[in-house]
Amino acid sequence: MNYLLGSGMSDGSDQAAPEIAYYQPREHRPKYLSRYDIQLRQEKDPILEALPSSIKPAYLDISQEVRQALVDGLKKTLRWQNVTWKDQPRSMNPDFRENDLEHVLGLIDWCNLIEQDYPALYAEISGDDRAVWHELLTMIVVHDTGEIGTGDVALTNQGSSEGIRKKKIEPKWAKYAISKSLPPEQSRKIISIYDRFEVPAQNDRVALTAKFLDKAQASGHVARDIIAYNLDKADYVQFEFRNNLPHTLKFAARLLELCKSDEAARQLQSFLQEHVLSHFDALEIDDIENLRGEVREKFPIIFAYGTDL
Repeated sequence: MNYLLGSGMSDGSDQAAPEIAYYQPREHRPKYLSRYDIQLRQEKDPILEALPSSIKPAYLDISQEVRQALVDGLKKTLRWQNVTWKDQPRSMNPDFRENDLEHVLGLIDWCNLIEQDYPALYAEISGDDRAVWHELLTMIVVHDTGEIGTGDVALTNQGSSEGIRKKKIEPKWAKYAISKSLPPEQSRKIISIYDRFEVPAQNDRVALTAKFLDKAQASGHVARDIIAYNLDKADYVQFEFRNNLPHTLKFAARLLELCKSDEAARQLQSFLQEHVLSHFDALEIDDIENLRGEVREKFPIIFAYGTDL
């Protein structure tokens, strides 16, 4: 039984499965093609291909059936659905699509990039310990497992009664699915890593980095793709500057506070500038300078090394 595909979570035991109807994604036309489109079609397990060789043996310790269920479940879970802003629904251009698997692959790519091109930042996060870096990669792979059962809940919707209900169920669903899909010792270890992501401790560099990358990918995606593919540009820009981007910068700011190395702090600023903030350069709407000013004023530490927005 594939719990990670969202089917039949109750096995008759005393533990009841979290109750939620299985998420059914909408169909999208293939005009928007992500960089992973060919990869997703050609490879049965693109996560395996994306992971660095040092962690592949641990990933392969998970049965092929469970790994495939995870890949298939993330692939069918669409992001950015049913977005609302100012209590009004905002329709996503039906040509746009992104699923959780593409999101996870993008985050793994970023982890690989940090290891290769931002050595001081890598050392700051991991302490030059491969086991610690593997915890980050594991966290990235499993962090959206719960959305296979609940669907993605856009940030603007998380305060609604339905959003609150789904976000409350999401970690329960994830841990239930993991516990039913893996041997006890393996599932306990992965659930512990998942819990660290869900509620990161203020000094947990690994969990804070995972949170930062997770939110940063969404912010960059909004600026680069979502706004460009939708007509309500002004609404999406306001949503980003007043909701999503501050969420990203909150975790970046905390990481900067924890940095012991000035070079690591500079590299974090450089990563943020190149892979997130630079995508906002081309946005031209009324009031955008005021929005930029609000962000600069709220997060002065982010802009201390020449980073700009």
